[in-house]
Amino acid sequence: MDKYAEIQQRVRKVRGVVRTYETASADSLLDVSSSVKDSTMPYYHEIAAEIERHREVVLEILRKQLKADQARLSIVEKILTE
Repeated sequence: MDKYAEIQQRVRKVRGVVRTYETASADSLLDVSSSVKDSTMPYYHEIAAEIERHREVVLEILRKQLKADQARLSIVEKILTE
């Protein structure tokens, strides 16, 4: 049961991170990851675009993790109800 609770906790954390990444703009992620908020920097927009690409990759991986963990939880729940 400890593993089940551990997976449940991870699912909650991953959901929270996914929500954060889904709702944050690339500019806000840039602001969070850097103390420099100067959009006049020569490479600011390139950095923001790279963060956006990174965000999509991270979201895809997190969704895979979430799906895998939810499947594991479903199997355990099915076994427990039989």
